[in-house]
Amino acid sequence: MKLIAHRGNSSKAPENTVRSFKKSLLSGFNIIEFDVQLSKDNFPVIFHDERLERTTDGKGFLRDHYWNELKKLDAGEWFGENFKEEKIPSFDEILKKFSSNTHLQIEIKSNEENISQIIIKSLEKYSLIKNYKQKAYSIPGFSITSFNINQIIKTKRYQPQINVGWLVKDNEDENNLIEKLLDNNINMYIPNINSEFWKKIELKKSLKENNITVCAWGAKKFSDVKKMLYSGADAMTVDWPEEAIKII
Repeated sequence: MKLIAHRGNSSKAPENTVRSFKKSLLSGFNIIEFDVQLSKDNFPVIFHDERLERTTDGKGFLRDHYWNELKKLDAGEWFGENFKEEKIPSFDEILKKFSSNTHLQIEIKSNEENISQIIIKSLEKYSLIKNYKQKAYSIPGFSITSFNINQIIKTKRYQPQINVGWLVKDNEDENNLIEKLLDNNINMYIPNINSEFWKKIELKKSLKENNITVCAWGAKKFSDVKKMLYSGADAMTVDWPEEAIKII
């Protein structure tokens, strides 16, 4: 089972920042997950929450701020004094710094109609589409995920060859799941660790027989890592990969 550094090595540095991604690589974890949203002027930025207050010194909804405003905010001091002046990164900055030696698991966090196309354009700018390798979690490489299945379907329409993953809550309807994934050419299924899905042996087997990568999200403790290891997850996101690797 592969470990995915959730928002970077987010137990050691402020989430979704360059420092967090660097710490992930320095610790030997080169599959990195992060969130992409759009600023008011449609600039793709790396940020998780809808609002700015939890992880920056800004206020209000991220989508109500221009990139020139967002890039001036402190996105590190909330985590610790040593991280003061850490900034919200742009998507292009992360691609430039990390795409050559990592697998980037890109989560589309916001729901704008044009966000998928904007993300694809940035990936094309750095030749990441042209040189794409479809093997799951190839390094270098990338995949695109979202809780919003329509964003995933839209992404596939723009670039059918890339790997996309559907993130799902623990109460997702699994009727006709395989048909839904295959009909929309979705390569990855990513339920919560507490989903009933993990108890369904035949469904898990059918997904793998259809070359659908099965991942997990939502780990809070070490026992969650063990549970997913024994449940057959191909990969899972964790905030503390250095500790989790000791279990697997």
